[in-house]
Amino acid sequence: MSDSAVLTYHLDMITALGTATAILIAGHFLKKIVPFLKRFYIPSPVIGGVVFALLTFALHEFRICEFTYDSELRELFMMAFFTSIGFMASAKMLTRGGIGVFLFLICSTLLIICQNLAGISIASLFGEPPLLGIAAGSVSLSGGHGTSAAFGPELEKCGLAGGLSISVACATFGLIAGSVIGGPVGKLLLARHRISCKNQDSAYEGVPDNGSAAVYPATEQSLFRAALIISLAVLAGWLVIKWLAGMNITLPSYLGPMVAASVIRNIADHTGHNIAIPSIDESSIKAPNSTHPHPTHDLQNFQTRTDF
Repeated sequence: MSDSAVLTYHLDMITALGTATAILIAGHFLKKIVPFLKRFYIPSPVIGGVVFALLTFALHEFRICEFTYDSELRELFMMAFFTSIGFMASAKMLTRGGIGVFLFLICSTLLIICQNLAGISIASLFGEPPLLGIAAGSVSLSGGHGTSAAFGPELEKCGLAGGLSISVACATFGLIAGSVIGGPVGKLLLARHRISCKNQDSAYEGVPDNGSAAVYPATEQSLFRAALIISLAVLAGWLVIKWLAGMNITLPSYLGPMVAASVIRNIADHTGHNIAIPSIDESSIKAPNSTHPHPTHDLQNFQTRTDF
């Protein structure tokens, strides 16, 4: 059967959003009925996404049908997500982390260097261009899809054929591999350091299970204020990215909003204003029989905030 005979279905903005929602719900359902997935904290979006990816791959390989997607909402949602991450970058919280935060910064920097060195070395070993190693290195594995989308075209300009597709594919692999490997490793570390935590679903009850005494109920007013602040941060950051682009400085589109959110958060902390985003949590967990806060966040608390 020729390629022209393969049916192609285009999912517009509304259909793509509805399909993504259905995939997320399916992943959540599978996680409930498969104990292994819940035991090792595999995120519901990853479960549903992998199943859908395998399904579309099979349909493509057997030339049954193909799907194309409208990506208009992708960049907006990605910027909104990273903006919310920027609001967590509180100088007070980082200071409270002490030496652990500094060590994490050093390890992350060394990891980025090692990723690029390993990528370039392996690419050269197989006779491939070094830029392929960069695309499969820190650009995708540390930077993720946003950085891949920003620097992929630049790699193509430098001579790497398919640089964008390679970078995004490697970022997808890194996301799935990190989610699948990170859960079991995190569970092992929790057991080794004897860090106790409540059931994964306890956060749904509205009471924080990480030792925090404060409860921030999500009200119509607080959600509205949060949406306004996030929108303003996205706008401010986007204008900065556009201004830098005019100076031939390429940066991921999400970086500007994320930095703008961090600035807003720290100004609010310094002036004592409440920016009304309940998901920002400055507390940390404590290891059993210890009066000092543990430098890492509770894996299960993080799971409930990023899961379905």
